[in-house]
Amino acid sequence: MKHFFIINGRVIPAKLVPPDKAVRKSRDSNESSDCKYDEPFCRDSDEDEACPSNVSFDVLLRMLCIYSNNHSFNQRLRTMGDLTMKDGFMNKYHKSIFEQATAHIDTTNNVLVAAVYLLTADFKLWKQTKNHVEKNRICFGRFKPVNCTETGYTVYSAAKDIYLGTKHFTLSDLADKNLIPPRLFEVICTAMSIKRYGVQILDRATRESYKVTVSTTVNDQKIVLCEAMVDADEIIKDEAESPYTPDESKTVITFMKDYGAFSVSGAGKFSMGGMDADLTFNMADTYN
Repeated sequence: MKHFFIINGRVIPAKLVPPDKAVRKSRDSNESSDCKYDEPFCRDSDEDEACPSNVSFDVLLRMLCIYSNNHSFNQRLRTMGDLTMKDGFMNKYHKSIFEQATAHIDTTNNVLVAAVYLLTADFKLWKQTKNHVEKNRICFGRFKPVNCTETGYTVYSAAKDIYLGTKHFTLSDLADKNLIPPRLFEVICTAMSIKRYGVQILDRATRESYKVTVSTTVNDQKIVLCEAMVDADEIIKDEAESPYTPDESKTVITFMKDYGAFSVSGAGKFSMGGMDADLTFNMADTYN
């Protein structure tokens, strides 16, 4: 039997929930998810945790709600939808600059790497800050960026919050879609996750560029039937609560990598709104 906890309104597989969180916020808890105060989005306790295994990059970002009592922020995480970033970066220039920068810093320092990840998200900002980033520290006191874009000022302020503990942003600020657009929200959440779990989470984002998802829609709800990693030729086992329970022995996916295509067939049980049914499906598509 699978066990889940509802934490701040989100269903989380029990095996992913830290024991202290599980005890404090179980399914039977009457604790309100409304924020009693406006939390800074970054705290000293948010770093150096073991990264859960077999968890996708987008789920790692959504797991930030485990550590937040801010209802608006958690709601935005839950409704974030499919990630717009490729490989965990704003664009190919962000990825290239970040990889060059991390070749010269201590990548075991999660706080440092998270701040550099943000600073490299804007080219104009990085041109002004790169000479003040050393192997084990960022000398924020030596510079103040000028003539930056709105994105540049936002990631600069977020980097200072992560690195110095300043409070330019709160979780309520991050929840405001007019203040923080979707792509920028993903970038800041990724930096928060890097601070907590380390730079290796970006490896998962890269691998997931080669993930295919087969889904259907029932009553405007997206139901995932099957997910698989192209590079590993394996089906991802989804522990999240879903009205569809696959029969693993009857779900098979085949990749034709020379053609960038795949075929999949599967079967399982579907249960929603008092309706129970056996479900089978077959499909083929491209993934490039």
